[in-house]
Amino acid sequence: MVALRLHCWNTEISEAFYGPLQYLEVSMRSVLTSRLITMFGRADWWAHPRIDLTYGARQRISEAAQQIQRTGLPADPQLITEELSFGFYVSLLGRGNNYDQRPMATGPIPAFPHFRGPRREL
Repeated sequence: MVALRLHCWNTEISEAFYGPLQYLEVSMRSVLTSRLITMFGRADWWAHPRIDLTYGARQRISEAAQQIQRTGLPADPQLITEELSFGFYVSLLGRGNNYDQRPMATGPIPAFPHFRGPRREL
């Protein structure tokens, strides 16, 4: 009985976080995409020769384009950015991919004008 109550509690907590997490995802994708478009001067910012994305990031973009095309729609930049996961955008900010050492090191940071901490905290 205790296990069932814990499972139900876990479901309730998950439900409570789901809505805010969706808003965070849409907001983050929107501000990062806007900043990267401005920074690289094109809607398909990932195709700019200076961006230097990791192989994994390029694969995710390719998979997003393929998924869109399977639905019969053209894989335009706006649809691709909407298809990319929250994790993809989080990875653009993290240190694990060394984006802080690449041409876009400071690029995404102005997307968060009120943030005053170091990049790793963002």
